[in-house]
Amino acid sequence: MPYDFTQRTPEVILKDRHCGFGKSNDLIKSLSADRSYLIVLPLNTEVKRFIDHAPKDVVLVEPICTNDEDTAKRSMATHARKRDHLRELLLGGHSVVTTHALFTDIAYLAQEGLLLGYDVMVDEVLSVAHSVTQEVMTGAAKGVSMQSWKGLYIEHGFATVDPITGMVYPTEEWERKQDLRELSKNLFSMAKAESLFAIGENVLVWELPPVLLKAVGSLTIYTFLAEGSLMAGFMRRNGIDFTHDRDPISEGKFREEAKRLIEVRDIPSVNRLKFSYTGQQTMTKADHRKVSGALKKVKERLMRGIPMGKIMITSAKNMWSTPTGKPGPFAIGSRMFENTNWVPNMTRGTNNYRHCSHLIYLWDQNLNPRIAEFLGVDSQRHRDMYAISELIQWVYRSRVRDGLPITLYLPSGRMRKLLQRWLDGELELT
Repeated sequence: MPYDFTQRTPEVILKDRHCGFGKSNDLIKSLSADRSYLIVLPLNTEVKRFIDHAPKDVVLVEPICTNDEDTAKRSMATHARKRDHLRELLLGGHSVVTTHALFTDIAYLAQEGLLLGYDVMVDEVLSVAHSVTQEVMTGAAKGVSMQSWKGLYIEHGFATVDPITGMVYPTEEWERKQDLRELSKNLFSMAKAESLFAIGENVLVWELPPVLLKAVGSLTIYTFLAEGSLMAGFMRRNGIDFTHDRDPISEGKFREEAKRLIEVRDIPSVNRLKFSYTGQQTMTKADHRKVSGALKKVKERLMRGIPMGKIMITSAKNMWSTPTGKPGPFAIGSRMFENTNWVPNMTRGTNNYRHCSHLIYLWDQNLNPRIAEFLGVDSQRHRDMYAISELIQWVYRSRVRDGLPITLYLPSGRMRKLLQRWLDGELELT
């Protein structure tokens, strides 16, 4: 029978340390053989590094399954799903290392009390809330719009909405008919886990089940610029008290070094274009040609002799490449598509690009206003901190994390201004 963890308050620490501080190494060194750990990493590629570098008397185990991409793991697996193997490992008291993706999918294990004996260590903040897409909401029902979700689920008696909290609950009717083709299995799982909320008339939001952070022995989250993330707002919204552990002296030195190492350049011919996600999706074909032409000039005039493999670029993914791997609107004619590293704008926790010396940030980072309102972080200060937090995390995937200089092309005037304010130590004071 599930326990009630709503009032539980474990020790929670937001350990705020700058990029390149050595957070992962410090985490590994802190492990002790007399404790049980659940270590949660952003990328699957990091799991092996933790297993290989753990102290000799600490054994970390990774959940595996019979359809794993790794042949060796697949041959040893006895479970069809990783979460079923994870349940077995937790019942056995093993120390486990896994990914954000799997951790956010095991609220039912936390509800059973299986994490109570564990020190949960999370590298980088978790995804705590996002808008539910039309594809997820409608399942296989083609042509159903987000605006009509109430007609599909509420009016047909499959779900109810709490008038105060907005939480969406599945009815017994939905329980019985969840396999209907017209209904979304993913949406049912969200509602069943009490992590689905209705905002206004036409927006559905998934929220990380708070039990994952409450039903643990202790929780430590390693990140940087924590107040710019959604994690702090999520914990405040859900009554999860936490200690914000910062090192202001080290942060100051980090900013001074960043000011010395990062050369920021404008791209004047496109700096009046809107590089928010919505702005990129609504650009005209003439705008596309303007961006690709500007990139071509940067390559041929300002980055002559720079190998394409040392360049990082970000934009909306569909602007850079098509689903079939061909050049997208920004890449066509840029002469930068081949061998250049396109890196998602919210990338964290990887060292795969630390050889890159030239960066192009075609993005104006904005927080979804509905999500900001939902989490109670819709102030201008938080919007600014969110934007700079994501920019710094992305920039520090490059060689600057090793103390080497980089050139950053940043056409968004807003992002350039925020970066300068952060470098000058002004942003957090406003």
